[in-house]
Amino acid sequence: MNSLKTVEPRPWDSINSLNLYFYDGWSEPEPQNPHPDSIFNYLPPTVSNLDLYLGYKDGMVATNDQLHLHIPEIILANLTTFTFSCDWNGTMMLKILQSCTNVENLSLDFLGSSLKYEDTPFIEGAFQEGLLLPKVRTLHLDRILPKMVNFVQALRTPSLVELHFTFHTKITDPRSFSDLACISDKFAGHVLSLVGRSGCQGTLRKFRLNSANISNSQLTLILLNLPFLTHLTLDNTFFDPTPFGDVDLVYGPAPPFLPCLEVLELLRLSSDFPHGDIEFFAIVRRESQEPPGSLKKLVMTFRTHRPPNLSVLVNSLRGRYSIETTHFAFVK
Repeated sequence: MNSLKTVEPRPWDSINSLNLYFYDGWSEPEPQNPHPDSIFNYLPPTVSNLDLYLGYKDGMVATNDQLHLHIPEIILANLTTFTFSCDWNGTMMLKILQSCTNVENLSLDFLGSSLKYEDTPFIEGAFQEGLLLPKVRTLHLDRILPKMVNFVQALRTPSLVELHFTFHTKITDPRSFSDLACISDKFAGHVLSLVGRSGCQGTLRKFRLNSANISNSQLTLILLNLPFLTHLTLDNTFFDPTPFGDVDLVYGPAPPFLPCLEVLELLRLSSDFPHGDIEFFAIVRRESQEPPGSLKKLVMTFRTHRPPNLSVLVNSLRGRYSIETTHFAFVK
């Protein structure tokens, strides 16, 4: 620690990528007290990629019995990639984010916890108008609980290109979907509210859902309202594939169903996954003229020790997709 406090040039003063992990001890002072000795005051101003992990609040021992965080705005404003893992306080997380005006790649790890918010004008304004993150292109929300998805209501991301949700789950049987997070009927509303408030429907190209059990209505509502998606990934997700085989949706004039999709990834499926609707969608999109041949890649992996019989599916796609662009794999 003493080496951090020196005014002499340090070997790491020119680094641009830094990982900081804290597991048990914490000594940051309260906000009303001066904090010149905060470790964050000694971060090199050249850091543009920061991975900050703050240990679970129940396991942290603070010298003043409270957990406070002080990161200079000049450090946060210089970041272009920020990974922030924290379960301490939702207000603190949003206050940190408000200074991240140049972040392009943002990953927030909720550690499977419920964050609480203080009743303040700042929080009220964030949830009413959205905290502006003007340059964020990739937003990952990791180990998030279904009830915490409303966190996106406090964000505004007008440049968003990729949106990923990975839900917190404890898988006890790798062949079972019983431990997946059950998505509430408000999920689609929160996602589309973020997109609408941010005005990023035209820029959003990639959507990924991981470790979720999502209803037909919620998934369909999201996909119908994201017509410019080029990449869709459903990983370790239990879903009903019938919308992909719905003639009225796939051929219907409006609203279009994923008309620009180029890559469809369905990962860690069950061995008895009904792939007939996916086959229909893949064939129709490969032969579609508007845009011509939009679907370029289909990836399917199965979470099973006994591979399902895919001969019919493979044969139907073989003449339309090259072997390099049609992939099937099996995950034990």
